Amino acid sequence: MKLNLFEIMVPSKVKRIYYYNPQTPPEIFAKNLTRINNIRFNDSSDLVWVELPFLQVQILPEQAVVYKKREEVIESDEKLFIRTLYSYIKKLFKDNDFIATRQNLYISNRTKTPFQNNKEVSWFESYQVKIYKIYEKYYLSINPRFTFLSTKPALESQVRSAYLLNTKSGKSFPFVSAEDGKLVIAIDERTHKEVTHPENYFFNFTSKEAEELGVSKQIYEIYNNKLPYLYEKISTELSFLKDLVNLNQYYEVKPDHQERITAFYKFANGNSDDIKKIFQLQPLKSPGTLKMTFLFSSKYKNENISEPVRKVFASSDSAYRKALSELGLEIEYLRNPQTNKAIFYYKEKTFEIENKEVLSSSGKIYAIVLLDERQESLDNLIKNAPKNVVILPVLTPKIISDQIYILKSFAYKIVNFSQDAQTYQLLGLSDNALYIGFDLSHDFQKRVSHYAISAVDRNSKVLYINQERDMPLNEKFELELLQKDIVKSIDRYKSVVKKPPNMIFLMRDGVFFEDINLLKNYLDLLKIDYTIIEIDKNSNINSKQNLKGMIVKFEPNKYVYFAQTYNLQKAVEINIVINNSKLSDEQIARETYLTTRLFHSTPYTNLKLPYPLYITDKVALLNNEWKLYIPYFCDKI
Repeated sequence: MKLNLFEIMVPSKVKRIYYYNPQTPPEIFAKNLTRINNIRFNDSSDLVWVELPFLQVQILPEQAVVYKKREEVIESDEKLFIRTLYSYIKKLFKDNDFIATRQNLYISNRTKTPFQNNKEVSWFESYQVKIYKIYEKYYLSINPRFTFLSTKPALESQVRSAYLLNTKSGKSFPFVSAEDGKLVIAIDERTHKEVTHPENYFFNFTSKEAEELGVSKQIYEIYNNKLPYLYEKISTELSFLKDLVNLNQYYEVKPDHQERITAFYKFANGNSDDIKKIFQLQPLKSPGTLKMTFLFSSKYKNENISEPVRKVFASSDSAYRKALSELGLEIEYLRNPQTNKAIFYYKEKTFEIENKEVLSSSGKIYAIVLLDERQESLDNLIKNAPKNVVILPVLTPKIISDQIYILKSFAYKIVNFSQDAQTYQLLGLSDNALYIGFDLSHDFQKRVSHYAISAVDRNSKVLYINQERDMPLNEKFELELLQKDIVKSIDRYKSVVKKPPNMIFLMRDGVFFEDINLLKNYLDLLKIDYTIIEIDKNSNINSKQNLKGMIVKFEPNKYVYFAQTYNLQKAVEINIVINNSKLSDEQIARETYLTTRLFHSTPYTNLKLPYPLYITDKVALLNNEWKLYIPYFCDKI
């Protein structure tokens, strides 16, 4: 197995060169040298200096040597060494006509290619880099990517997105407006600015945004056909890195440091490694009969439901009804007493539900909400719905398309959101384990942070969720808040499972910036085995080989897994910070990976993240709409 890691060949030293120019103020001299050399020069009251790796690097202009005062070598400063490497790598990319953007992503200007189906959008070959340290050696990961930009500058473009990229500075800004020949961007939530050089600003699209512009088929083709080619040409296309890293030798994983993980599920009528077998083997526990109804916008009062929609939900031979039957479900439709139809209406603007009292007094109700298009206002509908109503939105075009996998997925979701059901039991997990995930996400525009935590058991039941939104921007969470939520998660586990957990998996989305010993001391007091794990979903490690379902060991407590997703291959890093349990690090890493299979939103998709962190992602980023994705049944959040 070969990974996209290349050994860094330079010594772990930093060369600092000082300059003195009596004719030019230091800040002006530093600014000019930075612009010419594509690397930052620092200044003080009289001196200017630059930090470089231990290589022969030419500083321009050649006359600069006249102002050189002295040179020093700095050793045993790992942070400075890594920061200097990133700075020098950025210089090399910029010297070779790459746009340097955030998170060390470099876009090749030379590879601009308009899509055939929509020439307003272009794709660019790109590379993202990241430095790793494995067994005291430094490696540079080089991850080929594709970037999608508007073909024309923002003022001329016929297509738009939420963000703009300045191709000179590499910085991104929220798009505000483009009218009367003026391009306005947002600097922060309160500050808008008209740009002085609009020709440098291009709309930046995510792959999903680009697909919605009619190029989904071509995006699929370039990822499948072009991406392997980008790996092949790393040594030639990025040959300017050859003095820094060995581009001809990929990192090879030893056979005993790699393992393919297969998840097995226990269903009512047997076990399988294929979640789709649930339709043949049936859920472990079916809810039996469910009450269902429909919620429509009041604008449809005078319009009949289209015949294809009626056929899907009413016809006994439809794929939807067959899927319900295969899952052991019987449907009892709740009817509106005013119309004698299984349809309730909500007002378009206020989202007040008519005959709401009928819904609220009818026990658990599953309400199908048919949408013509994605609606941002679903949050308000959820707020106005009675607590006993489970909202199940579905796009009308998808339903009437009569695609079997969509209809089966919708039937499967109904089972997932049934409180008394259990779709399956994932085999290979610890007995009596509690999985807790927490996250601190940041909105730098609004200068706030959002905290979220969730707890699930080995049967994928969501036991506890909490969130704190709009906290002061801070990369450190409040330990007291986390500690209280851990206790509440344990208490909830006891009330549901009827005994305390034997083992707690505490997973953080990201890296701990806090004093981990304070958390350790607190957990020790609980007298329960535990492990504390960092999960980095932004791994830059990858391969041109198909590694989906693989887990790789780098160091005794450091692992990477490649989730068995249906989309692009992406790695997730596991760092076991503390293991205070009877399990080995290998067992913890394996079980952490398996928690990505605790929940399937559809039988045709897998999670990339452990289930508790999938939940915190939804809870932190969405308002009430997380309830559309997470089957959580407590009365209070």
